[in-house]
Amino acid sequence: MCLFFICLFIQFVAVGISLGYDDISAYKPTGQRTYLGKKGSPQKAVDRSLSTCSTKHFTIPEWWYVDLGKVKSIYDIQIYFRLYRAFAIDLVEGQQRVYGYELFISNSTDISLLHEAYQCYNQTRPEEIVPDVTHICVSFGRYVIFYNKRLRGENYPYFHSGPYIQLCEVIVQGCEEDGVYGNNCNKTCPTNCQERRCYITNGTCDGCKDGWTGEKCLFACPAGKYGAECKNSCTDHCGNNTSCNHVTGQCEGCLSGWMGYDCNERDPPCTYLADHEKLCSVNCINNDTCYNVDGYCPRSCRNGFRGNRCDEQGIDDFKGSCQDQRNNVAGLVAILVISLLIDVGLFFIVLYFIRKKDNKKENDQPSYKVSDRGRSQQRSTSGGHLENHKS
Repeated sequence: MCLFFICLFIQFVAVGISLGYDDISAYKPTGQRTYLGKKGSPQKAVDRSLSTCSTKHFTIPEWWYVDLGKVKSIYDIQIYFRLYRAFAIDLVEGQQRVYGYELFISNSTDISLLHEAYQCYNQTRPEEIVPDVTHICVSFGRYVIFYNKRLRGENYPYFHSGPYIQLCEVIVQGCEEDGVYGNNCNKTCPTNCQERRCYITNGTCDGCKDGWTGEKCLFACPAGKYGAECKNSCTDHCGNNTSCNHVTGQCEGCLSGWMGYDCNERDPPCTYLADHEKLCSVNCINNDTCYNVDGYCPRSCRNGFRGNRCDEQGIDDFKGSCQDQRNNVAGLVAILVISLLIDVGLFFIVLYFIRKKDNKKENDQPSYKVSDRGRSQQRSTSGGHLENHKS
């Protein structure tokens, strides 16, 4: 019997270190529906001693679990059942005691939610049960659950109607560190893996970050798609012949008549066309808001107006748009400026001629006065001569 223990212990150690994966279940918290006193405590299955086992039987269903602490990347689950021969129990009988067990990897210990968990193994043949067995279970999860329900009314190959739990050791192998994979957990998962999770064997992602696709999430969503699993469709209103952002769905610009983060909102009331440049006509009947794409009035026009935009009125041709109004104002301003320039020009021209005339008068006036003096002096001199002559 002792020799059998030694041989199985050597096998236990050899299997436990045969691969470079981490033992992620050793001494971790455990739970069990019921158990047989301290000797049958569920913690016995992770204490790394083959001499102690977690035991319980006859409760339907029966279950045991180990809590890995958080979601881990798992490679396999090694189970060491009770040493039947060492305890003088017939191997076939021992096999039949745990017949029908299942292994689940879950993120919850709620047994009613097992249908949502990943079923790693479902034992259907007694001969598959050996004292130690390894189940390859490449997956992700926080809890590893050993479950045996022994449904009432079904014919099981052992006389007990209730299931047994006889777990001496449960070794869950995987990677303790997040975001790694490989035999030695020394390779980094691809950058765009969701929550940095990739499968431990080949590095393929367990889902991609928003906006990425492919086994290793290396490719952006195809044009017109974005978000989680590239399932969301961009709106048809992104401008500049572009698609939306493959991660967020945001448009770089919007088509005429649309606005917002993803160009899925109508332009504000009373505006239409790109960048909300133009105002709806004020002549839509009942002050209706025009269509935001083309500015057309939805029903008809007020009396005295016509046209799709109700912007035609007799001789006047009121367009009812910000741009047209700006053009009209600009034209009016231009006319005023030109008129002002003409007036200023005429003013300076008139002023020029007035000054020129004044200057001419000023230039002519001095010569006129000298001539008068000369004539005066001449007259005075002539007068003197005449007086002298008379005398």
